[in-house]
Amino acid sequence: MASLVSDIEALKSRLYRAACEKIASESVALTRVSRALWENPELGLQEKQAEQLLSSFLLSRDFPVRRHHVMPTAFLATYPGDVSAVDHDVKNPHDDVPISRGDIISATSSSGLPHVAVFCEYDALPEIGHACGHNLIAVVGLAAGLGIAAAIDAAWSENITLGKLSIVGSPDEENSGGKIKIMEAGALAGVDFALMAHPSKFDDATPNFSGCATVLAIFKGTGGSSMNAWYGGGGGNALDAACLAYQSVACLRQQFRPDWRFHATFKSGGVHLELVPEHVVMEMYYRANYLEDMKGMENKIFDAFRGAAAACECSVELLPVGLYYPVISNGALVDVYRKHASAMGVNLPPVRGERDPLGCTDMGNVSLVIPSIHPVFDIGTDTVLHTRDFAAAASSSEALERSLRQAKLLAMTAIDVMLTPSVISALREDARRLRQT
Repeated sequence: MASLVSDIEALKSRLYRAACEKIASESVALTRVSRALWENPELGLQEKQAEQLLSSFLLSRDFPVRRHHVMPTAFLATYPGDVSAVDHDVKNPHDDVPISRGDIISATSSSGLPHVAVFCEYDALPEIGHACGHNLIAVVGLAAGLGIAAAIDAAWSENITLGKLSIVGSPDEENSGGKIKIMEAGALAGVDFALMAHPSKFDDATPNFSGCATVLAIFKGTGGSSMNAWYGGGGGNALDAACLAYQSVACLRQQFRPDWRFHATFKSGGVHLELVPEHVVMEMYYRANYLEDMKGMENKIFDAFRGAAAACECSVELLPVGLYYPVISNGALVDVYRKHASAMGVNLPPVRGERDPLGCTDMGNVSLVIPSIHPVFDIGTDTVLHTRDFAAAASSSEALERSLRQAKLLAMTAIDVMLTPSVISALREDARRLRQT
C-alpha cells in the first residue's frame, strides 16, 4: 500500500511538471491573446471577436471545440475528444503485472473518470473596457486547460487515463450570466468540479462573492393619458413615486446588515417637461452575502417601493430579471488549492473570517450545483475592480505573469484532485447534497 501511495505521488509530480512546462511554453501566445482581448473590448453578448480568437486558439492546439455552443458567443472545448475510447488499465511501474485503475482511483471507476471544467470570461464593461480583468480570466482558463490537457497526455503515455476536461467559454458575466444559460442547457452535465480565478488586488482562496438580484421597477401614473404639468389634479406622478421609492430604501439603510448593498439607475423618467411623467422605469439590484438574507432584503425593498407608489397614487410592477447566487467555495477543493498555493509561495488569508464583498458573479450559480472554487489573485495593483485604473493594470506584463502562475495553480489543483480518490468521492457526495437542497 505504501508503495502504491508513493507511486501515485510520483505520478502527480510528473504530471504537475508536464502541466507547468506546457503553460510556460505557451506564454508568448497567451500574452498575445490577452493583449488582443484588452485592445478590443466587447460588451456582453457581443463578444464575437473574443469567441473567435479563443476558439481558434484551442482548435489550433487540437482541442475539439463546439463554437456558438448554447449562446452565439459561447464555446465548449473538450479534451480528450472521446474518452470512451481510452483504456482504463494502468501498469504498476514497479511490477510487470497490470493493475486495474480501480485499484488506484476506486472512487471514480464505477461512475466514470473525473471531469473538470475551467471557465473563460471575456466580456468587457461599457466605456472602461476590461476593468474587471476578463482578458486575464480568459487567459487563465486557456492556460489552465492547456496544462491539464498536457497532463492527460503525459498520463496516457504511461497507459493511465487521468480524466476529462472541459474549457467553457461563458459570455456576458457582467449582465445576463452566460454560465447560467450554459448550465441550464445541460452543457455541464457530468462535470465533477469547476475552477476559475479572478484578478484582484490581493490573493484569496475563498473570496466573498455575494448574491445579487436584478429587478426592473415599472412605475405608472393612474391618470390615464399624459397630463399637462401646468394643472393640478389628475393621476399620480410616476417620477415622484420612483424618486420616493429610491429615497425610502436609502432611509432603510440603517436597518440593513453591513454586507447588504442596494444600487439603482433610472432607465426612463418622463418624455417632456410639460407632461407629468406617467411611466418611469428603474433598474435595481440588491446584494447580500447569504442567500437567506436576500429574501429578507427583498421584502424590505419591495415594501418600500409599493408604499412609495401608493403614496403618489401610482402603481408599480416589480419584474425579476436575474439572480446570481453567492459563491460556495467547496472545502475539499479549497484545501487542495491552498496546498499548491503555499508550495508556490502564495500567501493566502485564513479560510474563515469576515471579508468585504467583492461583487457578484454567475459562478455562484454554478457553485450551487457543481463543487467549485473561484479564488482571486493579486495582479500587482492597489486599485479596485471596475475602475479605469484596474483596466490599465489588467494590461500589464506583471498581471499576465501572475495570471500564468494562477493557471498553473488551477491545473495542479485539478490534477491532484483527479488522482485522489477520497477527494473525488467527497466532491460527488457534495454534488448530490447540492442537488437535494
